[in-house]
Amino acid sequence: MCVSCPPIKLCSISDSLFYFSCRFDNATKNYKLYYDMNLRQHYVGDKHFDNLSDLVADGLICFYVHLKAAGYIASMNTGDESVYEESPYMR
Repeated sequence: MCVSCPPIKLCSISDSLFYFSCRFDNATKNYKLYYDMNLRQHYVGDKHFDNLSDLVADGLICFYVHLKAAGYIASMNTGDESVYEESPYMR
């Protein structure tokens, strides 16, 4: 069974496997989503969710953050631009 609501499509392959497709920033992204019957949680990678709505919302938020803040996030990890001792929070 497939549920489609542009730009999102969700297909159930079995009780424990779903395919999720969405369009974001003019690109189609496809994922396998799993369901753990014992925990009663959906998961992808190491993230677990109680329902598919939360999983999809988290994914869309991650897409947006990576699109809009990737440069800033990368600069935080270099250590070149962020010197905590020089920040206003140390004063």
